[in-house]
Amino acid sequence: MMRRQAGVVFFISCLCVAAMWAAYFCFNSRQPVLENGQALWGEVYWGSRLNGWEREKEGWTFTLPAEPDEGMGREERSLWVSVCSPSVRIFCDGEELKPEAGSGQEYPLPASSGAGESRRLVLSGPLCNVYVAGRANLTQWLRLKEQATWATVAAMLVLALYALVLYCCKPSEKYLLDFLFFQSLLLLWEVFRVLPDGWQASYPGLLIGRSFTPLVAIASLKYCLRLTERPLPFGLETALRWSCLPLWAVAVHVLSEAVPMLRGVVNIVLYLLGVAALSYAAARGVRGVLWPLGGMVFRLGMSPGILLLSLSAVSSRESLLFLLLRNVHFIDIPLSLAMMVFVNQKFARQFDESERLARHLDELVAERTKRLKQLQAERQSMVMNITHDLRTPLFVMRSCLDTLEANPDSLPAMLPILKERSAFVSSLTEDLFLLVKLQEGKLILSFQRECLSEVLRRLTVSMELEARQKNICLSARVIPELYVWGDGIRLQQIFQNLISNALHYTPDGGTVSVRVRTGEGEEKEGEGPEETGSVPAAPGFVVVAVRDSGKGISASDAEHIFERYFYTKSDNKHDSSGLGLSIARELTLLHHGEIFVRSEEGQGSEFLVRLPLVE
Repeated sequence: MMRRQAGVVFFISCLCVAAMWAAYFCFNSRQPVLENGQALWGEVYWGSRLNGWEREKEGWTFTLPAEPDEGMGREERSLWVSVCSPSVRIFCDGEELKPEAGSGQEYPLPASSGAGESRRLVLSGPLCNVYVAGRANLTQWLRLKEQATWATVAAMLVLALYALVLYCCKPSEKYLLDFLFFQSLLLLWEVFRVLPDGWQASYPGLLIGRSFTPLVAIASLKYCLRLTERPLPFGLETALRWSCLPLWAVAVHVLSEAVPMLRGVVNIVLYLLGVAALSYAAARGVRGVLWPLGGMVFRLGMSPGILLLSLSAVSSRESLLFLLLRNVHFIDIPLSLAMMVFVNQKFARQFDESERLARHLDELVAERTKRLKQLQAERQSMVMNITHDLRTPLFVMRSCLDTLEANPDSLPAMLPILKERSAFVSSLTEDLFLLVKLQEGKLILSFQRECLSEVLRRLTVSMELEARQKNICLSARVIPELYVWGDGIRLQQIFQNLISNALHYTPDGGTVSVRVRTGEGEEKEGEGPEETGSVPAAPGFVVVAVRDSGKGISASDAEHIFERYFYTKSDNKHDSSGLGLSIARELTLLHHGEIFVRSEEGQGSEFLVRLPLVE
C-alpha cells in the first residue's frame, strides 16, 4: 500500500515537471533563429542564435546580409559567445572584433559600411554558440544578470549561515549537516559565478565549474534520502559519505566529457531519484516533506537544459535572455527555502514535543509528589493507629500483671484476659509483617490446584463456634468440586478476613451467608441469580459472595474500604488491625482475581470475590 502511494506521489511530481518543461518548450519554440544568409530584423530583440556556421580554411564562417533601412534594422548590435576563452576570436569582414571592456563574451558588431552590403563573420577556435542582440538590450540584460547573481549569492549566504547556526545548536540531527553541506555547495557555486571571466575560462575553472552540477545533484539526493527518516543501507551510506561525494562528482564529469549526452542524463536521474525518495517519505507520512518535494519539482521543472538543451533542435531556439537567466541559480532559491521551511517545521514540532514532555513530566512530578504526601499521611496515620492499638492491649496486660503481683490468687481471672490480649498483639504483628511483604513483593505463594469448595467448607465449620457465641446464623451453600489455581492458606486467609468482618458488624440474631456462583449459572437450590449481586461470574470464573445483615457501609466509606488501616466513620475500633480487607484485596490480586463491595447503610454489606477456575 505504501509503495502504491509513493508511486502515485512520484507520478504526480513527474507530471508537474513535464508540464513545466512543456511550457518552456512552447515559449522557446517561438524564439527566432538567425540562419546563415538571413538578414537582421527587429525580431532579434530577445537575442537570436546564429545557426548554420560553415567550415572553411580560416575557420567557421557566417554571412549577414544587408539590413533593411526601416524598423530596428539600424540598431547597434553585439555578438555574444557562450564561452569565455582566449582561443575564441571573431572577425568581421577581415577586421578582428575586440571584446567589450570587463567582458570576455560580448563583441560589439560594427555597423554596415553601406546599404546592400553583406558582412562576413569568421570564428576561429572551437565552435560555440554565438548570439546577436541589440547592444542596449544586452547591456540591460547583463546588468539584470549581475544583480540577480549577487542577490542569489546573498540569499545563499544567509541560508548557509542559518543552516550552520542550526547545526551548531543541534549537531545530533544528521539531516542538518546534509542541509548545511547542500547550502554551502550552492553558495560556493554562486561565488564561482562572480569570479573573473578569465579564471572561469581556464582549464581548472572549467573543471571546477562543470563538477559543481553533479556534486549539487548528489548532495541533494543524499539530503532527500535523509528526509525519509529511515536508515540507509550500509553500502549506500558508505558511498554517500562526504569524502566520497567529490569522487563521484569527478567520475560523473569524466563520464560526461567522454559522452556529452550522458551529462544531462546522469543529472536528471539523480534529481529524479531525489524526487522518488521524497515521494516515499510523503507516503510514509513524514510531516512537512511536501515542502522540499515541491522545491525539488520546481528546481527540476525550471531547468530543462540539464538534459534536453543538448539537443540542437531545442537549444538552437533558446533566446539569449533565457540563456543569461539560466546561468543564474535563482531557481535553487525556492528549493533552499522549501528545505528551510521543512527544517523549521521539524524544529517547531520537536520544540512542541519538548514542551509536551515537559508538561507531562510536571504532571508526573505533581502526581508523584501528591502520591508521596498521601503515602506519608497514610504512614503517619498507620503508625498512630498501630501505636494506639498496641498501647491498649499492653496497658491491659500491664494492669493484669500489676494485679497479679499484688494478688497472686487472681491468676484464674486474669489469665483469659492475658491470652486474649496477647493473641491480638500477635495477630496485629502478623498482619503488619504480611502487609510489608505484600508491598515489597516478597510474599512467596505456593500455587497449586486447590479445591475452593473444600476451603470454604472447612473455614465456615471452624467459624461456626464464634457465630453461635454471638447468636448469628452462619450459612454456607457451596457448589462442590470447584477448583482454582492458588495457595490454599492464602485463599483461606482471604475469606477468613471477610467472614470475620461480617460476624463483627452483624448484630445478635443476624445472619451471615456464603454463596457461590459460576459462569455457567450453577448455584444452590433456593438461591436466585441476584444472590451474587451485580458482579456476574463470567465463563471460566467463580464468584464467592459473603453477605451480612449488619449496619452497612456508607457510599463515601465504600470507596476507601480496601485501603490500608482504614476504619469507617461509625467503626467502634473492635479487636481488628484494620488491615484485613487490604490484605484480602492484595491476596486476591495475586490470585488473578477481583474483589468488590456492595452495601447500603442499614441494609447490610456484601463482599464479592471473583477468581478464575481451572479444570
